[in-house]
Amino acid sequence: MKPLSAVPSVPAFAPGADTLGLAAACARGEFQLQHCEACSHAQYPPRAACQRCLATSLRWRPARAAGRLLSASWLHHSQDPHYRARLPWRIGLVALDDGPVMLAHVQADIEAGAAVRLHPGLDRAGHPALVATQAGGAGAREGKLALFGNAVGGRRIALFSADAARREALLAALTQAGAAAVACLAPAAVDTRAMAEADIVIHDALPTDDTEDRGDGDAYPTLRAHLQALLPAWRQRGGEPPLAWLGLFSLDALLAAPGWPLRAADQAACRALCQALRPRLAAQGIRVAELIATPAGAEACWESPAARPAALAGAAIALLAAGLESAAADAGAQRWLQRWLADPALAQRQCGQQEDFPPDWPEPRAAR
Repeated sequence: MKPLSAVPSVPAFAPGADTLGLAAACARGEFQLQHCEACSHAQYPPRAACQRCLATSLRWRPARAAGRLLSASWLHHSQDPHYRARLPWRIGLVALDDGPVMLAHVQADIEAGAAVRLHPGLDRAGHPALVATQAGGAGAREGKLALFGNAVGGRRIALFSADAARREALLAALTQAGAAAVACLAPAAVDTRAMAEADIVIHDALPTDDTEDRGDGDAYPTLRAHLQALLPAWRQRGGEPPLAWLGLFSLDALLAAPGWPLRAADQAACRALCQALRPRLAAQGIRVAELIATPAGAEACWESPAARPAALAGAAIALLAAGLESAAADAGAQRWLQRWLADPALAQRQCGQQEDFPPDWPEPRAAR
């Protein structure tokens, strides 16, 4: 058998365009099914038309991720080199409480007929992957199923952060989670050796805790320089490929708070850059993830206190372990993220309604 570093790092099979809605939900750790707006039928696998009435008005909606395992089988052969190197592999059919029957990756110790819960996630290529675990259990992806996550245990981490409190909290959380080594670097530092050796890179692009500063942001130029150095370093890396790149952004990346226009533009540019890189790195089996947090200095706008460093660090570890692409670091960010997902235009109008923002355009930093 070939070593894992000698086989493709991503599955060869790519699902069709009809599954993109499921992939978007799985990337956030949400379980959704297609529902027909004409007859309310919930269906799987995804289709362009309802299998019951043939209507084409289909919407992705949250569904219950609970059901029963109908049957399961151990695969001892696969046409996909990615899974062939990891055989035997267990899959099974799950009858959902909401009706459809789905194919899922199944924990080794679950027997047919048992109640299970589906955990939505992504495979190494960023395609939907549903993992069935015992209902009521912890839902940990153990053994081979850990392939879908990016747990930091035993991994080398490169951490870029200019904020001392967040850097210390992240370092403590990574160490407690069993990281093999953590290299703490300033965001502007270009350490190609640390980058090339890192299995996971965490880049803190959150604004610093400066409530008086409403001028330009400087996270984007730093992030761009960081990625321009990182990508060539990763290409020259030997052995197993890196696992993930995680960016920490503020809610400004999604919604422009009226009192912080330049910071919003800076954060939005950071997020856009990472979104554009995601397909390119996913083709190499590298997860590009984002953690959205409530920033300091605009509590009135976001109607929530800023994310605490310890909570931010814990959310980062959880996001990596689950293998997701997007998550919120605190309750306030989660609330605004859901509003943004439901209706971006409405969320933007709601943003800043509580804030007493200054009428003048912020002065450039050089003019201060």
